[in-house]
Amino acid sequence: MRSVALACLGLALVVVCAAAQDADNVALLKNKDPDQRVEGAKRLIKAGDKKSVKAVFEALVAERDGYAGREIGRTFSGLTEIEGLDNAHREILGVRKSEEMFAAYWAMAGLAEGGSPTGDSIIKEALEKNHKKDVSLRACALEAIGEAKRVELAQCVLDILNAYKAEDDSGNVFETLAAITAARKLCPTDGKDAQKPYLEALIHILDASQDDRIKYFAALGLSRVTGQPAYLSAAWWRMWLEQGAGGEQKAGKTVAFFDAVAVGTRVIFAIDVSGSMEWPADM
Repeated sequence: MRSVALACLGLALVVVCAAAQDADNVALLKNKDPDQRVEGAKRLIKAGDKKSVKAVFEALVAERDGYAGREIGRTFSGLTEIEGLDNAHREILGVRKSEEMFAAYWAMAGLAEGGSPTGDSIIKEALEKNHKKDVSLRACALEAIGEAKRVELAQCVLDILNAYKAEDDSGNVFETLAAITAARKLCPTDGKDAQKPYLEALIHILDASQDDRIKYFAALGLSRVTGQPAYLSAAWWRMWLEQGAGGEQKAGKTVAFFDAVAVGTRVIFAIDVSGSMEWPADM
């Protein structure tokens, strides 16, 4: 009986010590030092239980320091316990308010970096949570995939871009721009064959969209991948893709003015010299 009592007492002490340690780690999440907040998140995610993951995500929602938010989010890459992943699923996909979206992005970026099957399933489910106008979970998931350079999830991004239609211009521009940016980050740095699916998806956006913002960022993505000027002509890019190296000389005459590139046989630049042009502006 005595040995049983001692065992029970020992177990009780372990539970009390664990609870005290958890409380200390939760307190670290509120420390003024961002590195201490990150350390607290690391310890709680390592524990991996429901309560710990919930505390870390709530800290992410409240976090206003970009460095700390990014690093706390990265701790989700080490989340392997099913209980913790289930709670991450509940917390991330339960986000509705725009001001909570950074927390969802940071957490999904960590999950994307971790690459676990359950983490990937959370990201894929977030891709289905689109929104008509506000920053959405879909946009956050796309940003996370691109930031973590998760080529294993690239097809999810390409499917969204390739399905784009002209009527989608009236939808959520944030989601489209996030998909364009993700495709650029995921695209291989060399080898046109490997780059082709990504380039074709961006060219499709140039062709399908009439929104100047979307067309601009699609052209900018193509430019950054290929090293070519940011032409806004889908036909030019298709010609370049088909002809290979040197195709830019055959694809049509080009002219540029203040880095605005146009393709065609007749090009006119209209220059606005009205007073409003003196106002400061920053892209």
